[in-house]
Amino acid sequence: MLAKCINPQCSAQFRYLHDGKLYCFENGQIHAAGVRQEPGQPHLLCVWICDVCSKLVELVIDGNGEISVRSRTGRGTTSREHGKG
Repeated sequence: MLAKCINPQCSAQFRYLHDGKLYCFENGQIHAAGVRQEPGQPHLLCVWICDVCSKLVELVIDGNGEISVRSRTGRGTTSREHGKG
């Protein structure tokens, strides 16, 4: 279940589909840190990135299928907190 932005430095809560970007992956080999997939569920992983973070970071899938975020400027992940409220 989606609860918050995939950026670990962000506290924005998922509330509406029109706020941010939703990504779904069918491959059972894709996984994201902190995202739990319920046993017996189809191999579909959905992650959400809020509007602010979608402009600051990008999703990256490494060779092991791990999804992480990387700064669009190449300086690591963002530490800016937002989305409270």
